[in-house]
Amino acid sequence: MSKFGMLQLKVYTKIKDSEIIAQKLEVVKEFCDKRNIELMVYFDKGDDLIVKVELDGLTTSYCKGCLMEIKALIKKELNCKVGTMLE
Repeated sequence: MSKFGMLQLKVYTKIKDSEIIAQKLEVVKEFCDKRNIELMVYFDKGDDLIVKVELDGLTTSYCKGCLMEIKALIKKELNCKVGTMLE
């Protein structure tokens, strides 16, 4: 039986250029691609950067670990605060 993990983050960055954000988050994308994790990055109506992550894993620990790693990578790459909206 597989476990399911989901995380929705609000990223507090001053960068509003989607191309620059895509370049900076390439490391996160590669991490997700290697582990078959779905990653969506978009601006909401209020111009806030939102990152949504969904994954399946065999254990709850694996899911939580991947979600924590993704959050840490985003903080590091964009050098900003990240708030959890949904977990």
